[in-house]
Amino acid sequence: MEGTWGALAKELKNQVVVASVDALANRPLAERWGVERFPTIKLVTGGRVYDFEGARTLEDLKAFALEGFSLANPASLPPLASETQQGSPSDASQMHLVIGFVLGMLFAGALWALYLCCSRSPPESQTQAAKSTKSE
Repeated sequence: MEGTWGALAKELKNQVVVASVDALANRPLAERWGVERFPTIKLVTGGRVYDFEGARTLEDLKAFALEGFSLANPASLPPLASETQQGSPSDASQMHLVIGFVLGMLFAGALWALYLCCSRSPPESQTQAAKSTKSE
């Protein structure tokens, strides 16, 4: 699957972000995304998650990523950990929509790392450090 996944990333460069996560090393992430078998392939766009159920060929994955996902039943995007704690999404949690599509392969957890990277505000300690530097 690794060769097909790499080829997919190259073919869809500048159209779709292709990512993978080692779910065994990131079990909480896998649980949050509902990963029950390996590999699990999901596409995220417009705040919705689409599961890929087709053949693991380059052609089928590419077709799914570009438009085939629209034939699948979408699920809601899992909340960020900070949203779960605060009870409502922050403006920063919506930044992933700028990407357009995010296609993630979840080997027991996948693209949550990419989602977190692109949709979190900076840690509070960095924000406070930046404020104190400006005030000096």
